Amino acid sequence: MTFLKYVLFALIVGASHGAIAGDYDDIMSSADSDDLTPQERAHFTEALNRFPKQWLSERFEYTSLVRWLDNQHLVFSTTKYPGWTAQKGEDPRIISVNVDTDEFVDLGYRGELECLNHKRELMIRLRRAKIYNNSQDDHWFVGSVGQELQRIDWKPGHFVPRYTCRFAPYGDPIYTEQLKNLPPDAHRLIPLLPGHGVLKETYIFEDRVFKHPLAFIKPDGTSVPLLSRRPHAEDFEYQPWNGRYFESRPTNDSPIAIDIEGRVFRYPPPKLFRFWHLSVNAEGAGFGTRMGPVWCIKAKFRKWRKQGLFLESAEGLLRIEDGSGPGARVSENGCRILAFVQKGDFWAKKREKAGAMIIDICKSGEFE
Repeated sequence: MTFLKYVLFALIVGASHGAIAGDYDDIMSSADSDDLTPQERAHFTEALNRFPKQWLSERFEYTSLVRWLDNQHLVFSTTKYPGWTAQKGEDPRIISVNVDTDEFVDLGYRGELECLNHKRELMIRLRRAKIYNNSQDDHWFVGSVGQELQRIDWKPGHFVPRYTCRFAPYGDPIYTEQLKNLPPDAHRLIPLLPGHGVLKETYIFEDRVFKHPLAFIKPDGTSVPLLSRRPHAEDFEYQPWNGRYFESRPTNDSPIAIDIEGRVFRYPPPKLFRFWHLSVNAEGAGFGTRMGPVWCIKAKFRKWRKQGLFLESAEGLLRIEDGSGPGARVSENGCRILAFVQKGDFWAKKREKAGAMIIDICKSGEFE
């Protein structure tokens, strides 16, 4: 790395993380390397064969989100499975697949799976609009797996928390409306599960500064201030194995978890990933599991050898897969990871294998 690059990088590191250049002295020279250097490898242990892995079957075509129904079954919409292929204009079918046996069951629902939570509640979208993204004219259904669904109206200005699978209002337009038009107590809410309360972000102007304080409002109305910003709903999940809500965040930030007492737990990215993010080699995000955060790292052009899935475990940082993965879905027990994995160089003319992969990071049977 040239002296000028070193100075610029040190300034970025100091401004972004309150750190000094000395924090990265051991790996600073690695920024220009396309391959993993010995200095970078010293920050993790290769564990590519430590945990059981399997590719999801290619007998199905996934046309929706793929979600865990329990610790063994996935649910998704498809236009193809053994014995059936959708004809032109035919709606997708929603099926469950046993990932251990590759057996599938047609659940009897038609449309696109929009949401499925740990309580087996789901939301389905049946496209009927002439314009693809015209949500108002599509048909929407909610209910529980195995039961008849109820048709509901699409609601503008709403979102769907992943753990409720129901429409929830965004709240006051605190990010888009002019200040003079906002009510005195302008706020937005993120509803939690029944009996857990809500998260409330209030918009205030104080001491000539605009603030967005976040609070956890318990079911009894008690307000607990949270030293965190309002989580993005699309990255905010409920973890049944420990009763916490987890927000995935990128490697230039710290993912957080919030429990129902209003305590905030932070998961700072490992030093190596902070360095990679700043040196524009690789980016990614952290996801919560029973065994510790899993970091899905996708490398930039020519840096693909530095990508992979990394488990931040009790014994240190483990690289459990060397293919890139933009995100992860975690099973109900917190043990199985579902990730889209691209092996090798994404930009190569002839790419290596890519697809959905399941990795079990817990000892067999321990958390079944």
